[in-house]
Amino acid sequence: MRVARGLKLIIMGLVALFIAGNAYGVEVSIGPADIILQTETARKPADFPHRQHQDSYACTACHHARDEVMVIDKCDSCHTKDISNPVVNSYKKAAHKLCKDCHKEVNIAGSDAPIKCSGCHSKKEQY
Repeated sequence: MRVARGLKLIIMGLVALFIAGNAYGVEVSIGPADIILQTETARKPADFPHRQHQDSYACTACHHARDEVMVIDKCDSCHTKDISNPVVNSYKKAAHKLCKDCHKEVNIAGSDAPIKCSGCHSKKEQY
């Protein structure tokens, strides 16, 4: 149910952006299909299948919105030690809180999402 609602919101949002983009001559990007999330530690970067997540969830499930406008800044531009909430006061903590908590929920619901470090932080030597 949650996935279907999220997918419906994504589709509606993309249609609205496409229409508005064409009407105002604005090009709208939905971002890359895959992203490599760099870490602030010695751990390998995380492989993030962005398009796979877009197909299942609304953008605001991960990205912040300010004044009804999607904000896609780098996480570590705000999630720093200056944030008073110690649970998300670093990029690593914010990502782990968001991603791992969601993956645990998805697994409880019967899907298969990685929850071990190596599930996202691959051992590929391409970095």
